[in-house]
Parts: sequence; C-alpha cells; structure tokens
Amino acid sequence: MTGLFEAQCYLDDFESSISEIQKRLNQRQSDRIFSSHVWMSQKIDDLILGKLKPIKEKITYAQQSTDSNLIHLKVALNLTTELYGLLNEINSLYKQREGYSAIKRRWDYNFPAIFDRVNKLRDKLKVSKEILEGSNKPYFKM
Repeated sequence: MTGLFEAQCYLDDFESSISEIQKRLNQRQSDRIFSSHVWMSQKIDDLILGKLKPIKEKITYAQQSTDSNLIHLKVALNLTTELYGLLNEINSLYKQREGYSAIKRRWDYNFPAIFDRVNKLRDKLKVSKEILEGSNKPYFKM
C-alpha cells in the first residue's frame, strides 16, 4: 500500500519535471536551452529517468507484496516502460548531436504521448490502490 502511495508521489514529481521542460521549450529563447546537448542529456538522465526508476521499483514491490495478481499493476509497469522508451528516444537525439529542429519536433511529438501515459499511469495506480485497500476490509472478502 505504501509503495503505491510513494509511486504516486514520485509520479507527481516526474510530471512537474516534464511540465517544466515543456514550459522551457515554449519560451522565447528555447533554442539556447534545447541545443545544449550535454546539459539536456544530463537533465533527462538525472531528473526524468532517475524519477521513473523509483516509480517502477515501487510498483514492482507492490506487485510482489500482494497476493492478488492485479492487471492494473502490470499495465502500470508497461506504462513506465513506455515512458522510458519515449524519453530515451529523445535522449538518443541529444547524444547523436542532432539539430535543434529535429529535437524540437521530437519533443513536440512526444509531449502528448508522455502526458497521456502519465495520466493513464496515475489512473492505474489509483485503481490498484483502491482495490488493495478494499481487499483489506473484512466485508469485501468473499
């Protein structure tokens, strides 16, 4: 139970980091920030991918510590894997030293997908938490 609550906290932190990057991309001098390949690659590694790892660990812990085989937790793990993939795709552009327009296009393409996965992940964590809390109540067991 605590693992899912912590995963939700990490997810909020992750979403705020993504929102911060999106705001910076829409600023007037975004080309200076996003054309700094080393800095952005490090930011993606440290802030974003570093925040996804604890989410995945907490979901895995919650899945292993429960007796029930919740499909919602499996979907949540798949969503974190998809988020890793989307962000690694952008990070690979920075490591290959692609141009600003290619990187900006990829961010513009991936932002809706990232926020969609984050919202779905939040929903799955919420449902899983409610199911697990409900299964601890005596009147819920059959």
